[in-house]
Amino acid sequence: MNRTVMALALFIAGCSAAPYDVSVEPNGNRIVTGHFTRSVFTADSVMNVWYSSRYRTYEPDAADLRAVAAAAEGVRFVVILGTWCGDSKREIPHFYRIADMAGIPEERIDLYGVDRSKKGMDGVEERYHLDRVPTIVVERQGREVGRIVEMPVETLEKDLRTILEAK
Repeated sequence: MNRTVMALALFIAGCSAAPYDVSVEPNGNRIVTGHFTRSVFTADSVMNVWYSSRYRTYEPDAADLRAVAAAAEGVRFVVILGTWCGDSKREIPHFYRIADMAGIPEERIDLYGVDRSKKGMDGVEERYHLDRVPTIVVERQGREVGRIVEMPVETLEKDLRTILEAK
């Protein structure tokens, strides 16, 4: 399937709110750039393998999860990842598992893909001063209150709890 046809199929399947592109490397690896929704992961058979298995098997700490749910009201998450990146493939399914279990609506999560040079389609890498992926930026009232870069210090849910509970 050529790149344009795949991007169109994923767009229709994902009903993304903004444009994105999917390129396929010779080894079959998919690189998604631009603003998209997580349905792109599940609509693509290659990405669905790593996304779904890591999503299903992640069990966040219950106390941290409750704290995230209680403190996440009105918070927006900007998630910048590389679908080619091992850290992104590990952390992003875990992030969505936490978000789902904490009742964080998908509308409050902005998901952006960047290529191997960490460039996106709309300058997101410059806007958020991207250094490494994945980067999860937590915003409250349009202002950044914290971020997790590449991997959590403790666990993803514990680090999110720490950011959300900080005054």
